[in-house]
Amino acid sequence: MSRIVRITESDLRGAIADERYWRVGHPERSAFQSWVGQGFRALNPSDGEARSSVWVRAYMREGHMVSAHWRRAPAGHAQERSDLAATSSFVERAGDTNLHLANWWSSLIARIPRGPAGGRGGGASRGRTAPLPRERRVGADGRDAVQDLRDESRWSRPLRRDVDQWERGGGEARRAADLQRLRPTGETNVTPTRDVVHRLQDGRTATTRPSTSPGYEGRPTLEIGSPDGSARAWGSIITDKFRY
Repeated sequence: MSRIVRITESDLRGAIADERYWRVGHPERSAFQSWVGQGFRALNPSDGEARSSVWVRAYMREGHMVSAHWRRAPAGHAQERSDLAATSSFVERAGDTNLHLANWWSSLIARIPRGPAGGRGGGASRGRTAPLPRERRVGADGRDAVQDLRDESRWSRPLRRDVDQWERGGGEARRAADLQRLRPTGETNVTPTRDVVHRLQDGRTATTRPSTSPGYEGRPTLEIGSPDGSARAWGSIITDKFRY
């Protein structure tokens, strides 16, 4: 396995949508934000000259572990071929023996979401321009309450590969009214970050929390999740995020 991982600005912007970047209390948030910040600084250095950059995985060199790090071409060599030549020279000097991926940063980069256009693969689907079709869950009144919310909201963008973001407005009061429309059972679960997860009659979950996403700080949000099929009592897969 090569230790060189090429990272683009699109990859980093996709990483910002990952909950490890924006969710308060996530155990990887600090390190994840630091990694993304380093990536943007590598791609846009302080001298203002755009350069190609690569992420070098951790490896063993002469019996010593070399930490994973960003590497970019010297000033005046922004072309990818120059960067590749500089990096290749570095790799040849370092040697390719005893490659180790135990370093935490290496495992982190392996999990960075990089979804291709069309909504398939990990990470945000930058090529998707419409919400995903969803399985309908009809209640006793013959209506899908979550679908009703979607129909009344403005679709914003794909938040992640399989998550749609919707704009509703109206603040806390409207979110509270929408939650009641979704027919909660009264069973709730409070997470360590004080988010409240409500069980809905149709088996889905609705989570209320203030937003911490860049540009949406403090706005009330409502996340809809479908059961993930696991043995976890509150295991769910997020499908929709409504912002108020």
